[in-house]
Amino acid sequence: MIGLELYIRDKDIFYCYKQSHDGYYITNYLSIKGDNIFNSNAIDIIHELHDNFFLRDPKSNYHGKGKPLEYGVEIPKVYVRDNDFSMIFNDINEFIETYYNDEDRDYNYNEPYHDNLFFVDLIDQRIEGSDKNENSDSANNSIEECGGCL
Repeated sequence: MIGLELYIRDKDIFYCYKQSHDGYYITNYLSIKGDNIFNSNAIDIIHELHDNFFLRDPKSNYHGKGKPLEYGVEIPKVYVRDNDFSMIFNDINEFIETYYNDEDRDYNYNEPYHDNLFFVDLIDQRIEGSDKNENSDSANNSIEECGGCL
């Protein structure tokens, strides 16, 4: 199982969507969307990605069908203090650890799925990411450095 962590910045809200399986679908999705992804909003991106690639297999869905966190977590901008992805990642995960860390797996969004880690910034129109095939251990790489994901 190869997971996915997708972080999206859209206006004054950051979004975190995680999936425990088939995270490599993010590269397919980004290829299909191309630059049109910047004409979308975060909620539509997450729903489109989830519904087209993950909804068909709810047994393997980390957040079972219909659960509150199935489509991710919203993080108000006030909790994110920097514009650098490594700092955004840390701030968002600190927020999640504080507010979404529960013993019940369906309500715990604290699981790391770093195999495919992507950040889509809809404001600055940039994508940063890394995938399991990358030779770098850094999650802060431009899209051009992640094996031609687009």
